[in-house]
Amino acid sequence: LGMSADPSGDFDHPSIPDSHPHLKRHVLYRLSRQDWQARKRAAR
Repeated sequence: LGMSADPSGDFDHPSIPDSHPHLKRHVLYRLSRQDWQARKRAAR
């Protein structure tokens, strides 16, 4: 998909209890506007 991990944006989901640590941590991935636009143009 072309996305890159952004560890500074990772977070623990507030609605997931601590008793489920394997589900609690969420990892943020980002795609820059420039990359998104380039992929959009290439898909035409």
